[in-house]
Amino acid sequence: MWIELKRKLTAFFQNRQASKDPVLHVGSIEEGIKIAKSELPSDRVVKLVCKSHTCFIKKCTLNDEDTVPYSDLIEGEKNSLLFLKEQGVPVPEIIEYCHDFLVLSDCGSDLRDLILSKNYNPENVRKACFEAGRALARLHMKGISLGRGRPKDYCWDGRAIRFIDFEQTPKDFDAKTNGRANLWNFVFHLLRDFARMKRDGYSEVRSFLEGYVAVDHPSTNSAIRQTRFWAQGQRWRAFYFKLIALLRLPGYNTRHQAMTPAVRMFTHDFDPQSTSET
Repeated sequence: MWIELKRKLTAFFQNRQASKDPVLHVGSIEEGIKIAKSELPSDRVVKLVCKSHTCFIKKCTLNDEDTVPYSDLIEGEKNSLLFLKEQGVPVPEIIEYCHDFLVLSDCGSDLRDLILSKNYNPENVRKACFEAGRALARLHMKGISLGRGRPKDYCWDGRAIRFIDFEQTPKDFDAKTNGRANLWNFVFHLLRDFARMKRDGYSEVRSFLEGYVAVDHPSTNSAIRQTRFWAQGQRWRAFYFKLIALLRLPGYNTRHQAMTPAVRMFTHDFDPQSTSET
């Protein structure tokens, strides 16, 4: 009885975490904006379902404690989206803009939600991860890197990947710093999300890296080399985290679970030379 109750509670909180954005069913986008601003003042992102059309509103909130005013972040994200679209980068369409909100097109589910979903489809997630790797490589080829690059910053609609969430402005690509960070952030946080679901996520991570190296280019090859070199220096931390995991010491969490396989993936398990261009 206790095991079954624990399983149901775990599934409940995982699904709740995976569907964190409130949803409004409205007759028009204008109505949705008005309701979101008046009745959901503390929610930065609200999903709007207008008849058969779905979009998202990102807005200023009343409880922000950020050092940067959120209205400035809205302006910055709008500028980033316009710049990236000009560069041919797959991003959401801007449907409507004001100084305190953005309305963006629906790009499907972000990869984190796909992993945490109770309807998890491994084949679909592996395909999404492969395309995410290719999309990131093409971005790096253009001399651009993501400000963060976690799985929740990639959306998949079953056909294409689009990048979302540009509160952190994209930067000029540098293989040793932000290029390496984009690769590491995706792999580490993907494994961390899988740890929450008590799965290893190795095949999905390999799909992402295979997609990345399939785009054979000096910038992407350099980013892979820099990430492998950096991961070599993290082996001591992986050993320490593995010890914490084995002993279940205070503070043990999915961050400790994800560190060792992430380091091992870059230093041992994944060999870019063994992959072929697709």
